[in-house]
Amino acid sequence: MNIIEVEHLTKTYGTARGIKDISFHVDEGEIFGFIGPNGAGKSTTIRILMSFIYPMGGSAKYLGKTALNTVRR
Repeated sequence: MNIIEVEHLTKTYGTARGIKDISFHVDEGEIFGFIGPNGAGKSTTIRILMSFIYPMGGSAKYLGKTALNTVRR
């Protein structure tokens, strides 16, 4: 079972950098390191998973449930 599923997630802030078409999954029992340079989109991705902000496209699920705000059109 996938604990976290992120598929084609995208978020932009006008002309500023956000995240563009990222996909990954974390399986049950797996240790997952979410690392990258400043501005890579780590916090943005976590905020989408926690339903704090809306993505521009894609989907995010945790424990089989869709994040409350994914794919707002």
